[in-house]
Amino acid sequence: LDITDARAKAGRLKAMVALGERTLQSGSLTEFKEQEISTLLWALATVGMASPALMAAVAAHLTAPEVIAGFRAPTIATIAWAFAKLGVRDVALMEALARRLLQPGMLESLQPHELVNVACAWATLGVAHPALTSAMAAWVTTSGTLGDFSAKNVASLAWAYAKLQVRDEHLMTAIARRMQQPGLLPAFNAQDVATTAWAFAALGAASPRLMDA
Repeated sequence: LDITDARAKAGRLKAMVALGERTLQSGSLTEFKEQEISTLLWALATVGMASPALMAAVAAHLTAPEVIAGFRAPTIATIAWAFAKLGVRDVALMEALARRLLQPGMLESLQPHELVNVACAWATLGVAHPALTSAMAAWVTTSGTLGDFSAKNVASLAWAYAKLQVRDEHLMTAIARRMQQPGLLPAFNAQDVATTAWAFAALGAASPRLMDA
């Protein structure tokens, strides 16, 4: 079974490599629409194929203001997630994505898991963006959307801010309150507990009430 799985994965990678090379050779990347770019990057990240040439070409294409000017927030979240999952750090691209997300109505249109993916993408790649993290924290703490966060989402959001060394008192207080709401703490697995505890400790934002929960 392991050998079969390995061969299947190798086959998928080979197919994605061929697809990537075909995209570059044909110059068709400039013809890709929003959904096509999102789907391509999702596929590459899912199979773990980080073709340097293709990712560089995609990043260069997306940094053009006219390209992502009309992209929806979920698409931006997927792009950021894909680059982070593949470990491809392109600061210019992340800046362009952040600028798009900071436009009116963008953050507000993201689902909880998409907000977390955005935060974790910047954290994973180690790209600080104070304006984006501040705007996200403000939206999460004032909109009530944190109440829809799952245990995994709460832990991941805390981790992202700690990883970026961004201590937002209002956000951490809101996270602590969310964790004390009925039914959430029992949903935490061991990894969620460890991740959240580390985040609070790393930011020096210990919550006595939370530690006693």
